[in-house]
Amino acid sequence: MRKSLPVIAFLVSLSNMALSHTLSFPQGFKWCVATSAHQVEGDNTGSDWWAWEHLPPICDSNGKCECKIKNCESSGRACDHWNRLDEDTQILKALGVNQENLTIEWAKIEPEPGHWNWQAVEHYRRELELLKRNHISPIITLQHFALPQWVREKGAWEWPQMPAAFSKFVLFVYTQIAPDVDEFITMNEPMANLIGGYLVGVTPPGNSSHLSNSTPSPEDFQKIVAPLRGMVMAHAAAYRTLHRTANATSKKVRVGIANYAIVLDPASDLNPLDWAAAKILHQTFNWTFLDAVETGKLKIDIPFILNVAEILPDVAGTEDFVGLDYYTRNAVAIRFNPKPSLSLENFPGVPLSIMNWEIYPEGLYRILKEAHERYPNQSLYIAENGIADATDEKRIPFIRDHLREVHRAISDGIPVEGYCHWSYIDNFEWLEGFGPRFGFYSVDYTSQVRTARPSAAYYSKITHSNQLEY
Repeated sequence: MRKSLPVIAFLVSLSNMALSHTLSFPQGFKWCVATSAHQVEGDNTGSDWWAWEHLPPICDSNGKCECKIKNCESSGRACDHWNRLDEDTQILKALGVNQENLTIEWAKIEPEPGHWNWQAVEHYRRELELLKRNHISPIITLQHFALPQWVREKGAWEWPQMPAAFSKFVLFVYTQIAPDVDEFITMNEPMANLIGGYLVGVTPPGNSSHLSNSTPSPEDFQKIVAPLRGMVMAHAAAYRTLHRTANATSKKVRVGIANYAIVLDPASDLNPLDWAAAKILHQTFNWTFLDAVETGKLKIDIPFILNVAEILPDVAGTEDFVGLDYYTRNAVAIRFNPKPSLSLENFPGVPLSIMNWEIYPEGLYRILKEAHERYPNQSLYIAENGIADATDEKRIPFIRDHLREVHRAISDGIPVEGYCHWSYIDNFEWLEGFGPRFGFYSVDYTSQVRTARPSAAYYSKITHSNQLEY
């Protein structure tokens, strides 16, 4: 029997070789992780999100109270990344990434109009220097949901001077903090920002009159138009500021947007109302902003609810790459109870994350394919993709299956230049508080100790080899 063991081992190895596959990514592919300042740094006290988190609870007549953030949490120290730059940079180095998508927080740089916080400036200079020393290229996001509270009080994206104010901040960041950085994202997930703040009303500024269990009215939809126009104009102004300033010193920059994209399919293939609703929602949510910066035309067409058709000056062509944040898919349904209402649901029996998001890797390919068809001259960049998974049981297959779809896209000639995983450490997850765990490293929020999960080694193997094995 002993003599047969080598033969068995040889047969097993042949079987494993037949079952395993290796996918190689293009030379120079960008392996990245993403964070946002408000979610990891802590003490963003001058921001509108800090103010939002600290609004008093709203209580009903029965004494039941609700806070803006789940469990009445606030970001507080978050992950204390502000004080742990050296430690966290070593985590990035261990992960083997060659890029980090990070935010420079406006509320910390300009806490009051025209007042620059030079201590914060030095902090961000040091962070960028640490990345450079460890051969990690930054892609800087200039606005990730949070705004200075003073900007919010002036009207934020509805403020007529917002494009000028944002450009002033962007110019300061480039000249004083990041003159050697060549890739920027002006803003993160603008449509999600607008829908949360102006249509649904669950994020700053909370401008919504409808109940959370009802369909928004046409008046609610109208509320997003002015801030949407303001965001597009602010992006375009920042884009032109960065290019003009870089060109003056014979440097080159690339500027894009991180656009949240979600696959929206009809809940029933047999229901024409579901098909129509899914098509309208897919166009409005996924492509309105990107279409505007590509063409200079702001267009929304939701029959009987909202029709917008505007030409915005100096906006067309203000994008050098298309950034995409992809996480999940929803089923779109029109339900009658008894009045018609729009419902976003999960398909029956699909795998779900702890946040009740469908795990749908094929959707990443579908989004990349459509983005390439719509913007054939643009390279694509996955600015965020990840899963909340405290046990780390689903993260490795999640990464494997999504990267297979990325490789499939590249093999089909779609110009995907990088993949950015959200995130390398657990963080404050906005309305959900500290519950969801998105990190390769877990964070004990009491001690701030970081502990590697198994998925950290898995991702590190991919980044170091530039290959995916499955």
